[in-house]
Amino acid sequence: MKELPESVQEQLRHPPKDTTKLEQWIHEMAAGLILYLPPEEAILMLGQALWRQPEHHEEIQRAIRSAIRSPDPPMDAGGSAKNAASVESNGNYQPKSIPESILQRLKSCPQSGSGERRVHHWFLAMANALRHYVTAVEAAQLIADNASRAPKPGEIEDAIKKAYGEIIHSGDFTVIEKPTWPEPDLQLTDHCVINGIGLVDLWDESHLRWNSDEFQAEEGIDIVFPANLLLSCGITQEDFATRCRENWRGHLHRYAFIVPSPMTAVRGKTTSGKLSEHTKEATGPRTYLVIEFDFEEFKKDGLTETIWAPWVRKWRAFGISTLDACAALLWHLAQYERLVMVVHSGGKSLHGWFLALGRPENELLDFMRVAVRYGADKALWNNPGQFVRLPGGRRENGAFQSIYYINPQNAVVNRTPP
Repeated sequence: MKELPESVQEQLRHPPKDTTKLEQWIHEMAAGLILYLPPEEAILMLGQALWRQPEHHEEIQRAIRSAIRSPDPPMDAGGSAKNAASVESNGNYQPKSIPESILQRLKSCPQSGSGERRVHHWFLAMANALRHYVTAVEAAQLIADNASRAPKPGEIEDAIKKAYGEIIHSGDFTVIEKPTWPEPDLQLTDHCVINGIGLVDLWDESHLRWNSDEFQAEEGIDIVFPANLLLSCGITQEDFATRCRENWRGHLHRYAFIVPSPMTAVRGKTTSGKLSEHTKEATGPRTYLVIEFDFEEFKKDGLTETIWAPWVRKWRAFGISTLDACAALLWHLAQYERLVMVVHSGGKSLHGWFLALGRPENELLDFMRVAVRYGADKALWNNPGQFVRLPGGRRENGAFQSIYYINPQNAVVNRTPP
């Protein structure tokens, strides 16, 4: 263990009295301490410096975890940090980041066709919610990126003016034309599920099988990403890093999320202009299109039935689980595009990885429309950089994300995407 420099010791003796600066000080000190101390001792050292303020203990632990993961893989097998750098260089730490509750509302724009006023009111509500965290132009871009339909002329500008009291122009942000999607065909989906294969059948079709969980993540990722590419992986949606594949080796089994395409750079800019190691800007060409079916009987409130509720009950009466239903639909879609892998989410759904590299975008969009007609989640189309479940990884609750099916012949050959 290296000797702690006098300059660092001096900083530890004088934490800022201004509470608004204390959080940033904790993260800066964590980044410095982790260069000289094991994580456990760094936590104790910061805790002693702030012994009069025990309410900051959880922030100290978050800061140490963040420092360990910047800029190299988290820890070696013994649990010690391999390397670290100032947390200021890691886009994951943002003192004025948008709260998760608002990010969830951003991702939950009412569907176009559910009532024009509902989408219009969402524009204004999001402008009001974002004004405490981002600039007017950044808010306009976030709203445009997450809207379920193209805004009418002046619609976003008016919402921003009401919320911020500022005038912005249409040229200040970009509106990308969004594809139109079919409504789910419930009877067609039911027919495919009733007459299709089940999860056990899918397992039997797999070209490779693992008898233990230990090596699935490493061997599965070697198949779908055979070169030493930049991969973005996360323990959670907010706790992530981008590293070369070989730097991840031996660590992937602890992670829950991965971007199903290589990254072009370690960091990129988010839509709000902040540097981060998980951005749409730094995501490379779409390599795999991931199709997810998530047939829930009830909505998140646990009371309101979804459109799938009657069908889920019917399938259950026939001895068909929701995972069986997902398997049947993914196998049906495999007749149109190359199915490479099927991964259990660790919950109630399956993720199907279809090869996308080299396929024309318009043909992939047609394929995605077919999947949506069978009930697939279209969100994974809109953002190729969105996290999906890491094959062979583990959810935050410890649930294993098993690879139920894999066909190496359908994966990307050992080459870097253009």
